[in-house]
Amino acid sequence: MTRPERIFAIILRVFAIFAIPSFLCAFLPYSWMDATHRWLGLGSLPTEPIVGYLARSLSIFYAFVLGMLWLIASDIDRYRPVIRYYGATSVVIGCVLAGIDLHEGLPLSWALFEGINTVGWGVVFVVASYRLARRPGRS
Repeated sequence: MTRPERIFAIILRVFAIFAIPSFLCAFLPYSWMDATHRWLGLGSLPTEPIVGYLARSLSIFYAFVLGMLWLIASDIDRYRPVIRYYGATSVVIGCVLAGIDLHEGLPLSWALFEGINTVGWGVVFVVASYRLARRPGRS
């Protein structure tokens, strides 16, 4: 693996480390989720079962996806198509999420942070996967 590939693998793994809090959030007591919701200025967290289900299942899903990035970092060349797919879909999903956030009445700062962050990482993944492809002097 070349030095740039090792750096990219480290970036992927650091990104994947963010799965740990995501996984743990799936097991938070409702009162903690409600307190966080209030702290964010979003009022009381609704108590309907679908809200808890969606919050917890999304946390587990984030952990699954980010854990997959840890695995992908082990062989960037082999998983290059997956990295490109992840990056390209992140760009699209980031735009869609920002639209959903605004439609649902979340603060503009939330929509911009989530959207720009997701799009930005998607661009990083796509660009890196192409720039690191089949470079001379690979070991």
